[in-house]
Amino acid sequence: MNSFVRSFLFSALLTAGPLAALPVAAQGQLRPLLVDPTRAARSVAYRQAAMGRRTAALALPVFDDFADDRFGSRPDPALWDTTGGVLRNETFARQPPSYGVVTFDGLNGAGRSYSTNPTTAATDTLTSRPIDLAGRTDVVLSFWWQAGGASGDAFAPSSLGTLTLDFDDGSGIWDLDKWHRNGPGTTTDFQQVFVRVPDLYCTGNFRFRFRTRGSPRGSIDLWSVDYVVLDANRQPQPGPVTDVAFSQPLTSPLKRFTAMPVWQFNAAATPAEELADSVRTTLNNLEPDPNATSTPLDVKGYLTARGTDVGGAGPVESQFLSETRVVAANARQLLLRAAFRPGLPAPLVSPEFKTFITTLLLVSGELNQRTRYNDTIRRAATLNTYYAADDGSAELVYSVRNTADPAAAAIGFDLNTPDQVRGVALYLGGDIPAATRLFVDVWADDPQQPGRPASTPLAHVGFTVPADSVLRRTGRWHTVFFAPVAVSGRFYAGYSQPANTVISSIGFDISDSLATTGRFFFRARTNPWLAETFGGALMVRAHLNQNGVLGLPAPTTASVALAVFPNPVSATGAAELYLPAERGTVGTLYDAVGRPIRTAAADAATLSVRGLTPGVYILRLTAPSAPVRSVRVLVTK
Repeated sequence: MNSFVRSFLFSALLTAGPLAALPVAAQGQLRPLLVDPTRAARSVAYRQAAMGRRTAALALPVFDDFADDRFGSRPDPALWDTTGGVLRNETFARQPPSYGVVTFDGLNGAGRSYSTNPTTAATDTLTSRPIDLAGRTDVVLSFWWQAGGASGDAFAPSSLGTLTLDFDDGSGIWDLDKWHRNGPGTTTDFQQVFVRVPDLYCTGNFRFRFRTRGSPRGSIDLWSVDYVVLDANRQPQPGPVTDVAFSQPLTSPLKRFTAMPVWQFNAAATPAEELADSVRTTLNNLEPDPNATSTPLDVKGYLTARGTDVGGAGPVESQFLSETRVVAANARQLLLRAAFRPGLPAPLVSPEFKTFITTLLLVSGELNQRTRYNDTIRRAATLNTYYAADDGSAELVYSVRNTADPAAAAIGFDLNTPDQVRGVALYLGGDIPAATRLFVDVWADDPQQPGRPASTPLAHVGFTVPADSVLRRTGRWHTVFFAPVAVSGRFYAGYSQPANTVISSIGFDISDSLATTGRFFFRARTNPWLAETFGGALMVRAHLNQNGVLGLPAPTTASVALAVFPNPVSATGAAELYLPAERGTVGTLYDAVGRPIRTAAADAATLSVRGLTPGVYILRLTAPSAPVRSVRVLVTK
């Protein structure tokens, strides 16, 4: 049975903590991504490094733990070939040795499936740049590998899948299968491997590569590799290691969400209550000998508020943690919980849009500069105009199992003050045909059964799925705006599909479940709402209107409405504009000195900021029958 078929036959039941997948039926199902546009993005740092890298062979030692996030979803181009399709990430693996891995699956470097045929085939490859081994002896390559990952057993490689290591002595001809593993059909723990490099490969242009076989269709048949070390004068066995590393992603600085409207944050009885009580991650001491001396280190934590204007003073930083910890040798997945809520400085409750960034630092005195990347971990939360429970990256998609019946899915959000919902954004999966008719919905809390959506939606607005070329530009986000509807207390945002609709797939973030436990619901036909049991976040976002303070008219008016999200926006993403259908409307982005940088017509729906220098820009929208409207956009790394 090939692995893509398996993903349809098994529902992944993801649980909090160590994520696992079990073949247990639910109302919906989780399936692999068929497209992932984030993989096509190339950061400014990546492009500069790829263009400026040296042509000379690398010198020993060669080390990469894939914790360096300067290059986004790509591994360091100074060490690795720029083709091959692997994904550098922090969310697909389960309990890796260090924060950041490379993952192999059925998506290529552009985030597209290698093939629509799920039959087992060659998929991703990670190839080293040439390495000078001339005259070296006792050269050993070590690495950690995992089959499957955080998405669970249903997405692990079957026995037909393989992870293979090949060598090239510099002739350009690969000697195959110097090491390999067949897929076990389940998710494994990370395991370390030591492979001796025979002397005949010790030339001035040695290369090695990892390659996989599996389903070439989607984020399935997963393998991950971490902590690659190539050096001489080694033995093919564990030796002393001086490295304490972060392992798991840091939790959100917000208690209930990953993003929320800034005015809803400020409206809390005590805005600091919207911050998490603590932030959490895990540590690994990679010294293999449990009897070795424990490692003392200082742990520091900072909260930074960045935005277009934070109290007129720019970024505001406060330190919330400074302590010394002793980490035992060979300690694995040691929980680090840092008390986070120290009392919120006044500038942080200003009305301007902003981003909270939590940073944890390990100060351990490590001498190897390369291992220091895994000593810093960050997490951001946005205060803008919308609620979100996801981190912006989809690892899977959520789909309704039975398409013969009408169905709906919803996620709940809690207000601190009554408000209005003016739009719903969905992350649309890659297998929804263009022109499919779906609906976005807003529900109040059911007064008869509090904690569940009401039977009848407050808003039920149809839309047509855009062409794939449009969704690629928006990062697969599609926003439907409508006349604002009043909400209070808890409300729900989601989507619905008519009977006999093709399978609809909405992005699903397995790394965040803080806001969805007990808030994620499914309904078929007019049956009662049922709680979904998946651990993770449905990628649905609710855009609010601050009770009309934003002054955004309904789409039927002649004036121009302007919405930009996310704001701040990463230079590897895109700012999505809501533009009226009136022909002749144009959006232009200006830099700080008033120079036009990017322009997009209304029909494009979005304006890319990829590659822009981080900073504040002005987005100006002009239309033949409406006044000019402008908004500040903060572009980050």
